[in-house]
Amino acid sequence: MLDQQSAPRSEYFLPSGTQPAVVDVVGEFYHADAIQAVISGMNPEKDGRFRFAVTIVPEPDNHSSAAGTALSVRHGDEVLGFIPESLSPAYFPEFSRVYESGAIAMTMAKALVEPRLDGTSGFQLRLALSDPNTNVPANDPPADPWALLPFGEELAVE
Repeated sequence: MLDQQSAPRSEYFLPSGTQPAVVDVVGEFYHADAIQAVISGMNPEKDGRFRFAVTIVPEPDNHSSAAGTALSVRHGDEVLGFIPESLSPAYFPEFSRVYESGAIAMTMAKALVEPRLDGTSGFQLRLALSDPNTNVPANDPPADPWALLPFGEELAVE
């Protein structure tokens, strides 16, 4: 069982965080105030979307998930939405593994503000995620001291 009340966790930035945002988040309507708080004060990118880091938290006890595989999308302690129920069973094992190891999965999100007729704003939120089972390593880190090199350009060392 996942312990939701444990000590602060280290962040595991997913390699897919540098890729385009392709996975739609659901439930933004219920968390519009939290999304608005995240983007207030930010400048949108050229495409009009706001880009920011989010974490993915497994919620096996979430009563809204029939399969027990809910994955909330958060910024700090605020829930912004959920990975859709149609996708969460495929992603749940790898993000649970990260969480159970004492870390929390982090990726980038893009939010598009959608003005409504009543004068309020709605949001479309998307995550940068790779296909299921390709976001985290399948093996455990070595027992000896190690370092995970960040993703980026190759650098020749002479």
